[in-house]
Amino acid sequence: MSPERDDGTAVKHIIEEALCHVALLLERLIFTTQNLGLLPRLSSSDDPLGGIVIRDSEVATIVGGFKAIGAATTERREGLIPDPFAERASLLDPRCATTGLARVARAFDLDDVALDMLLLALAPDWDLRIGRLFGFVNNDSTQRRPTAGLLVMAGPLALATPDPRAWRALDALVANGLLCREASVQAPLTTQTVRGADALVELSMAAHMDDVDADKPFAELRGPELEMRAIREALLREIGRGVGRLVFLEGPRGSGRAALVRAAAREAGRGLEVCDLSALRNEPERVAAVSRSTLRARICGRVLAVRCDGVLHEVGRQLT
Repeated sequence: MSPERDDGTAVKHIIEEALCHVALLLERLIFTTQNLGLLPRLSSSDDPLGGIVIRDSEVATIVGGFKAIGAATTERREGLIPDPFAERASLLDPRCATTGLARVARAFDLDDVALDMLLLALAPDWDLRIGRLFGFVNNDSTQRRPTAGLLVMAGPLALATPDPRAWRALDALVANGLLCREASVQAPLTTQTVRGADALVELSMAAHMDDVDADKPFAELRGPELEMRAIREALLREIGRGVGRLVFLEGPRGSGRAALVRAAAREAGRGLEVCDLSALRNEPERVAAVSRSTLRARICGRVLAVRCDGVLHEVGRQLT
């Protein structure tokens, strides 16, 4: 990657390499599932369902496209897709350090197995071609996302018997709010569809996710000295308890609440993520906003401040 790449080019570069890596994993997975009898080896050209079937030739065309992209930076090996992402070079490149995908990998300390699962789950939202490939692997053109069973089989060696560590990695990604399993009581665990969390899909394609310093340090904020000292100590004590701490903001706008929290976060070496619930009118919007802000705060190591301004009181009245 050339030194003059800007943020937009950096995120395009890292996503492009990640897609090539996903296509390689899927090519291996296709071979494995066919050998296990989970997929037919050939698609019939005279299939009466031809309009909704994804044929071998279409898969070859899509995979060939990714091979051409990968060949620009990596040598072809044994006819498989060149894998410019194999060493995770883009994630470690300082010029890509503030892209969403690189920050996610760092924040959650993802190993190779977890990272592969995350990329496979996100890729259908990045590129239409990946959805087509999953339709082929699922033997159902309408099912364009991976299942839990496919994710744990899609390791570097595409093992027929999934490693228990892969299941633990998948559970951890779900528990951390990165992936969602669309569970059904009747469906076996292996057939449950897995997708990236809505907030993560957006954040993974972000070109720049850096921290923003406070406008003013705490010492320059106005207020009664004793009260300001007590507020500062209380905020630093709360923030110092580790990542995942949050502060609720209640009161009139313009009173300087966010500035106080931002200044305290700055003293603790952290940025501030503000989630404004007061501007949102319904519960689904508020849940989505909190989810997005919580994930962004975790990824960037920020303190989360939730601006309520009476929203929690309204919810409380509705419950009583």
